[in-house]
Amino acid sequence: MRKTHLLGILLGLGISASQPQAGEVYRGMLLYENNCHACHYRFLHHRPQRKVRSLGELARQIVIWQAEVGLDWNAEDIADVQAYLNRRYYRFPQLTP
Repeated sequence: MRKTHLLGILLGLGISASQPQAGEVYRGMLLYENNCHACHYRFLHHRPQRKVRSLGELARQIVIWQAEVGLDWNAEDIADVQAYLNRRYYRFPQLTP
């Protein structure tokens, strides 16, 4: 994935990262459970030295790893997985539009 494409996705997520709707969170859960959960057991999100320390970093890690495994997710997919993971594990404050 080109760096400019990655930057565009991250900027788009930052602009639209208001309170996610229930359908977005559910869709994010399905994407995560079907594509990521096999390698990312629950302890990953709770380990003391975790890399993710902000909502932006969460989006960045999703972008990096979905590209690494060849998922080719669009910005909506990434935002929905971010919404699910944030609600389920991280609980970072949401940005307001």
